[in-house]
Amino acid sequence: MRYLEILKEAKMTGLSLLTLIIFWLLAGILLSGVEMTICNIPIWAIVGTIGVWTMAIVLAITLSRKIKDVDL
Repeated sequence: MRYLEILKEAKMTGLSLLTLIIFWLLAGILLSGVEMTICNIPIWAIVGTIGVWTMAIVLAITLSRKIKDVDL
């Protein structure tokens, strides 16, 4: 039982990391050609930093709600 729960948690954490990496790459690549700026900062830089930070928080909250506490 413990092993299966730990394996599930590890898979969900790995998937969250992969999602964050893909978001970071796509934010930089897809928005690199956009000429929009905010306070003279390119939009790709803002989404690549603040957007990734926000996405990491959302993923962490999602993980904390889906994973149940198991005694080790």
